[in-house]
Amino acid sequence: MLEHTPRFPVEFHSREEAACAALLTKHLGWDAINGKTYQRPISTKHDADFFLPELNLIVEYHPPVIKWYSPDSTFSRLKRLQRTLSPHEYSEVQELLTQQISYDYYKRRRAIMDISDIEGVNKMRLIVADSPHTFFRDVLKPHSSNHLTFQHFKNEWNQLTTRKRGRG
Repeated sequence: MLEHTPRFPVEFHSREEAACAALLTKHLGWDAINGKTYQRPISTKHDADFFLPELNLIVEYHPPVIKWYSPDSTFSRLKRLQRTLSPHEYSEVQELLTQQISYDYYKRRRAIMDISDIEGVNKMRLIVADSPHTFFRDVLKPHSSNHLTFQHFKNEWNQLTTRKRGRG
């Protein structure tokens, strides 16, 4: 079992965000410290999920949810469109929307960092991981020295994100 014991109590926003933290700790030696390496301010109104100064890197774990980023009317139209498209076509539309939402989020975060008056933030690299796969591909794999495979990562991720079932 993977253990994640931050130096100070940390409350993560989701089970997946907690999994990212545990994997960063295990594979990169990162330590979750509120306000310093986790939810660190990057402007007066915005915080970064994961701050990795030794890599000159800020990582945001931000899986897009189409419904959250679309006005109700747009989401309703999308649901109606689903009935007129084949499952493959609808899946393609969803993928395009998801990619656009992720790209827009990256641009917004990068713009915040670029004008930040907090020392060094504007010079840091930004990675927005929009799925477990991109977190592995863009964050863990290139920065970990332990030759982590995707299958091993996937097993760890599933272990960390799967709810434990209590007794019936």
